[in-house]
Amino acid sequence: MLIFSLPFTMKQVSGILLSFCYTAIFVPVIFITGESFSQNSPFIFHHISTLDGLPSANVNSILQDKNGYIWVATNDGLQKYDGYTFQSFHHDPLNEQSLSSDILYSLLEDDQNNIWSISFLAGFNKFNTLTARNLRLNDLDNALSKDFFRSTGLCKDKDGNIWLIGTENIARYDVRSSKIEFIKDKFPATLHPYFIAAQLDASKNQLWLADLNQGVCMYDLAEKVFYCHDYNPKKLSVFDLDFRPMRLYLDKEKNLWVIGNEISLAKYDPESGLSVTYQLYASPNYSIVNVKKKSAPKGYKPVSISAMLEDSRHQLWLGSGSLGLMEYQREKDSFMVVSSENNMAIIFILIPLSIVFQKTGMDLSG
Repeated sequence: MLIFSLPFTMKQVSGILLSFCYTAIFVPVIFITGESFSQNSPFIFHHISTLDGLPSANVNSILQDKNGYIWVATNDGLQKYDGYTFQSFHHDPLNEQSLSSDILYSLLEDDQNNIWSISFLAGFNKFNTLTARNLRLNDLDNALSKDFFRSTGLCKDKDGNIWLIGTENIARYDVRSSKIEFIKDKFPATLHPYFIAAQLDASKNQLWLADLNQGVCMYDLAEKVFYCHDYNPKKLSVFDLDFRPMRLYLDKEKNLWVIGNEISLAKYDPESGLSVTYQLYASPNYSIVNVKKKSAPKGYKPVSISAMLEDSRHQLWLGSGSLGLMEYQREKDSFMVVSSENNMAIIFILIPLSIVFQKTGMDLSG
């Protein structure tokens, strides 16, 4: 459960966050209050739209800063929300200290309270929340930063430095010296990268990357060594997954979740070095999930995962374009579809396949 501090009341915060989840990239956020549950449904969604002052209905990323304010990356600039009104920041072609673009993604707050964002064709932004001045990092005249303006990700390491992920290049931004160090010279000669996602495990100094050509890759920040399918001396199974990764998520137990473009989902445990791959399908009435099979029975549809989030209770939530909100239960290695129909949640057990109705306790294991 996520509990937010002032300046928001619970009612205000739940409304704005759940509405953003509805209008853009799905991020499941659950609030438990007296107002949040009805007799027939365990979830209530409140929506804030352009009619309420939100400049754009296309919301790409959401962040709550250390002071409790909500920052929203949209297709119409960067928005700051105080629980009542929006303050908008935009690209100004006549002002080099404005945002590089009005189409923004992937918000991140650094230790100096700057808000970072990316724009795929306009590089990286470091926005000073006190002065409203922006630093653009997209030096196209620097040979090392070739194609670096095609930004795809932001990560923060344990020293507070910001890692900037471009499709074909990676760099570390030193927050103390404001210098950028590129690591492209660490790539294996056979690597022709197109990085689309990244997650950083600060405790292990490991930067995990999803690459459209090599699959999952990892840069060891301490060793300064780049690992991938073509350079895997430790024989790590995560570099040999048989599907193309599209998204990555690192949970609080340090498992790396690799999300494919359709039915494929993998969980990699770096402690054991083992990977578990799931192939997820749903029946026409979403009453069963078929796993570990490349082909499903007639009428079954693939379950694609679009987003993941772990709440403060270590509950892992998954957003699916076909099933909506799903919950992962670690103890049973199972997925539960959150369904409001008949106030009944359906649990999908991976191995063996079975269906358990949570409310009735009926077990239909076969």
